[in-house]
Amino acid sequence: MATSLVSVAMPVFNGMRYLEFAIDSVIRQDYTNIEIILSDDGSSDGSLKFINSISDVRIVRLVNDQTSGIFGNLNRCLAHSKGDYIQIMSQDDVMGVSYISGQVRSLQMHPQAGLVYSGCRYVDSSGNFLGDSSADRTPEVIDRATYNWIASHYGALPASLSNVMLPRMTLNAIGIFDERYRGAGDEEYWNRVSERFELIRNPSMLIDIRSHKGMATWQTSTKLGYLREELMLASWYRSLWSPAEFKEIERYRMKTRGVDHFQWILRTVSRARLADALIGLRLLSNQFSIGEVAMWFLLRKLRLSPDVRPTLPAPRRV
Repeated sequence: MATSLVSVAMPVFNGMRYLEFAIDSVIRQDYTNIEIILSDDGSSDGSLKFINSISDVRIVRLVNDQTSGIFGNLNRCLAHSKGDYIQIMSQDDVMGVSYISGQVRSLQMHPQAGLVYSGCRYVDSSGNFLGDSSADRTPEVIDRATYNWIASHYGALPASLSNVMLPRMTLNAIGIFDERYRGAGDEEYWNRVSERFELIRNPSMLIDIRSHKGMATWQTSTKLGYLREELMLASWYRSLWSPAEFKEIERYRMKTRGVDHFQWILRTVSRARLADALIGLRLLSNQFSIGEVAMWFLLRKLRLSPDVRPTLPAPRRV
């Protein structure tokens, strides 16, 4: 039986520093029935020239007339994909040689699943090992109740675009990414998938997710965007719970996500970007009490805060 076609969807924007490593890792996969869709979003660093220099016949090259952002660019990749499965890939990350094989195998074992996300390793800008996902105890099959609990407390599940593969039926049923979200479009999409399908976790850690200061999530505009978009997503999470339950979830997120945002705001002040800090503070105050967030930040800084755990019990062990 012929292997199913896998479309690797890689949006590209000024990714030249790591792009060669990312594309090479896709080309070297032991799963060879793939198309590699590279969509350049107006790069000015030589990324497009490099893409055009690659001779692999499996590459589909797209060039956007105007910059559309990561999710608009990803949607263009999806629109041109022909595969039975779509593996999303970021321009910074590196696949192990059997990565796609393992993702396909997981979805074939669970044909009703809406997506599979894999385990991963975390590396820095030089490829040095920072950690991995081995502590993840999320069940292999994630039903809606379990997903709702995890997403409401922690946000993104999975944590990266690059460890997600979608079957074609998901794209047909759910549609494309919502381009109103410039930073949290993945979270919003996984939420929609969870309403229709189970999710699958593939524990194999065969992809390196890179963290570096040039990536979009480090940019001030993205940080402020996340604050705005968390407000946009809040109504979806609120709809899942009673008012009392959601209050407990908000208290947990205030002590974790809220404190992280507050810490970024203070760093922004220290770098003399006062206008950005004030915008961030206003957005954060729309979600949480700034006084409580500041208190928990100080307790964390002084290492006096107790271990912060969700008080709302999970539907199963996660």
